[in-house]
Amino acid sequence: MIVIFSSCSNEDEGEKMAELSGKIKGMGKQPGEPEGPPFVVPPWFQIEEIRGSSLAEPEANSCIFDGTGEWMVLNVKFRNTEDEEKLLTIPAGTIIWPIGDVLVSTAHLYQGGIIIEKIVVKVPPTPSGSGGCNIKLLAYCINKSKEFSDPEMVYKFGNISNAPQIRNFLKLVEKKKLAYSAFDGSEPTAFSYGEITREIQEIIWNITDKDGLEKEDIEYLEKLPNK
Repeated sequence: MIVIFSSCSNEDEGEKMAELSGKIKGMGKQPGEPEGPPFVVPPWFQIEEIRGSSLAEPEANSCIFDGTGEWMVLNVKFRNTEDEEKLLTIPAGTIIWPIGDVLVSTAHLYQGGIIIEKIVVKVPPTPSGSGGCNIKLLAYCINKSKEFSDPEMVYKFGNISNAPQIRNFLKLVEKKKLAYSAFDGSEPTAFSYGEITREIQEIIWNITDKDGLEKEDIEYLEKLPNK
């Protein structure tokens, strides 16, 4: 069952979102890159590389590990050009896009990703003469038939998705407890970090690759604990 979101003031909006499911540019099997305003990092945050990872846990050089997701994992190698700790905000809806490595032609085989909850991280200054540390980010996949994140693939921060179905989904989860850092392991199994991320990934694929949010998807999201 496809859920149509509508209101007395704008019934066409719900119909438009339903029509877009599975047809959003750059998502599912649709060509191109997801559209929206670009995510621009502040000038003090110099990205040296964003490389995929197959390990959804902190590593020795991970000074920051956060986000939400399981199969889209990214190591962001950076330099903070300021001499003090700074705050970096990554908006909900930010797209992570594969751009290749040595073989750029393989980029189309890998899924893009999406940040579904605003991430605010405290970025330490980069010590003089040091390569600094990595921010390890967790995100969700948006192309079900393609490969998960991989250490052989390099990515970039893309646009902030403005697709109506995506924006509606983000609104549904904006008050929910999703970030890895918010969990301490004491949660009931049904609402553990692992269970929630697996369920949400399938819900996102319903939007990007299938016919849109189901009634059961909405009910599940409503039951998730708030922050």
